Amino acid sequence: MRVQRIVASKMKKNTVLLKDPWISPHIPKTEWLSEKSLGAMLQHYETVYVKPNRGHKGIGIYRVRKINSTQCEIRSSMNEAVKIVLLQDAFSYLTEQIKRGRKYIVQQGIEMAQLEGRPYDIRILMQKPLDRWQLSGWVARWSKRDMIVTNMHRGGENISIERALKDNNWEAAQIAGELSNLAHLISSVLDNYYGFRVLGLDLAVDNKGKVWFIEANTNPLFRQMFKAVGMHERVMNTHRFIVEKYS
Repeated sequence: MRVQRIVASKMKKNTVLLKDPWISPHIPKTEWLSEKSLGAMLQHYETVYVKPNRGHKGIGIYRVRKINSTQCEIRSSMNEAVKIVLLQDAFSYLTEQIKRGRKYIVQQGIEMAQLEGRPYDIRILMQKPLDRWQLSGWVARWSKRDMIVTNMHRGGENISIERALKDNNWEAAQIAGELSNLAHLISSVLDNYYGFRVLGLDLAVDNKGKVWFIEANTNPLFRQMFKAVGMHERVMNTHRFIVEKYS
């Protein structure tokens, strides 16, 4: 049973969050997709991602990575195939692949931290049973080898954040604290604007240890996600409380 509105647009949520001076440094540069914006982003960043403004389950995402000054490789989230095109032809190729009538964004690529050569990001489930947000569960989503997204629907694997963070050359407890603090701040800002009781936040740590915001999901899937890391019972108990109190 739904207890809150769904805000699907990535751009709408980004616009709200960018107004906060503490959150904005953690948001990758994001523009509406056009030939001009794609070209400008590729001048500034080695890698960019092209995503549906309203999307889910890692469907329809493309990674564009420069090979040299004239060429780039394009990978789809739907398979492991690689397409090599001239930089000047990248937009034309992408427009042939993406669904007509849907709005897309182009976003600065984050070189995510890796475990055994496979990148991971962090899904955090935030819940607000009463008047304060709580971090009810978090899990590292570990990508399948050679895939550009971490979602389980695309072959990813859920592992504990302790396992994910321990193999890098930074203080795991400090990074975990930064992830938690950013998740609480994002939840409060979005809640003040829209009014929410549950949020699924996708955060990432780059290869230098900086924490980034990727996306806020206002209708997150969580019934199976946290079983592997021992947080399922708390998540579901809080969910039932929220549904009973606010439906």
